[in-house]
Amino acid sequence: MYLKRGWVFSLMLGVGAVAAGGCGGHAGAVPNANADGRFVQMAPGPSPTPAIIASIALYVLNATPQAGTALTQGLTVQARDASGKIISGDTPFANPITLKSSDRNGVISVSPTSMTMPNQSISVAYNGKSINGATISAQAAGVPKSKIITARLEPFPTVVGIYPIPTSTSDPFGLTTGPDGNMWFTEGAAGNVAKVTPAGQITEYPLGRSRPWGVTTGPDGNLWVAATDYIVSVSTSGTVLTQYNVHDPLDGQHWATELSGITTGADGALWFGEYEHGISRITTSGIVTRYTFPALDPGVSAVISGPQGTIWTVEQSANRVASLSMRGRLQEYTIPTPQTSTVDIVRGKKNDFWFPEPYADKMGHITSSGVITEFTLPGTSGQTGTLPDHAVVDPDGNVWYAETGGIGKFSVDGSVTQYPLPRDDSPLELTIGPDGNIWFADITSQSGQIVERIVKMVY
Repeated sequence: MYLKRGWVFSLMLGVGAVAAGGCGGHAGAVPNANADGRFVQMAPGPSPTPAIIASIALYVLNATPQAGTALTQGLTVQARDASGKIISGDTPFANPITLKSSDRNGVISVSPTSMTMPNQSISVAYNGKSINGATISAQAAGVPKSKIITARLEPFPTVVGIYPIPTSTSDPFGLTTGPDGNMWFTEGAAGNVAKVTPAGQITEYPLGRSRPWGVTTGPDGNLWVAATDYIVSVSTSGTVLTQYNVHDPLDGQHWATELSGITTGADGALWFGEYEHGISRITTSGIVTRYTFPALDPGVSAVISGPQGTIWTVEQSANRVASLSMRGRLQEYTIPTPQTSTVDIVRGKKNDFWFPEPYADKMGHITSSGVITEFTLPGTSGQTGTLPDHAVVDPDGNVWYAETGGIGKFSVDGSVTQYPLPRDDSPLELTIGPDGNIWFADITSQSGQIVERIVKMVY
């Protein structure tokens, strides 16, 4: 049997080659074959000339994903050459792009981090955890920062947990993170101290004392509570360990002293506020030292620790911020706006302090040397004022505060963002929980009934 060379070629390539080359004497119409039908290797075409990137712009479709919900989306990377033309197709980059997320904790990440061609797929992932946002940046050899547009993701704060307090009309207050990885708060009207786990389970423990107010972690790892005229220590299992009567016998009265905030000082003692008098110190063995303020009924409220062993507080009635040294040296600073009714103060990230001014709709700031600056806050939707009263500082230095019908954020760059809650909600004290989320006590109305809850918000 005689086979033409064209048939040999066709058998080598399979049926498709037969259809292409036919049954003639040679396969002149078949690609990659020479004139007499033999297969030859064709040289590849010329590769595209690498393009030099002159500018870069990054874009994401959803720049404000819902906090608490994981999301992966594409990152658009637009590279242009010196003429302003977009580099596209299979043209490789002469100066590859390196991508980076400003978040170092893996909450917002970019993958892959190197880009060598314009058609390469890049994604940005958000894992749903709390973060103030992250910037996705790019760099390439020879491209100045002024020619690079970054992309930013800022998850929109979202309430992800609402946990009703078992005892109704309990008057929750003093929410703080405890030594056991749970949040603790007092119930003034119910006479309880309560624990809420990161999963939202609430357990109440009777103190046997009326009007508990502030609560803090003591130097011994227990919870210490300021309750009317008693300082009470409680274990993390809810057992009352000690109770010290700190009623001031010098006031000539038989009714109780009204205690307020409490904190652990650098000296290992507990420092607490007496609303009508000043600040007092108590050791874990119950020895009390008092420091009376000049003003009659100053309205001492929140009490916190400051730098160099100082104790800081605000005087609601006297309209002042005050600091007290370990040796009892008192310094008072008058808030410029009169009658602000300030009740809370929190420590910033630069040995400074922030305090909301409810009746002035302002956020106050004071340095450790006593320089006060006030910032006007915008009104909430449908409200003429915000009535900001309690605050917390997040790990990035932003100040979150409770206001009428919502939560506000005073950013380190001076901008203010407001996140509304349902109309009848009244958020109270806030804290950053061990899970990194914002937790706050909240009072609302449902079907004409007052409902008190602990709320978790991812930001």
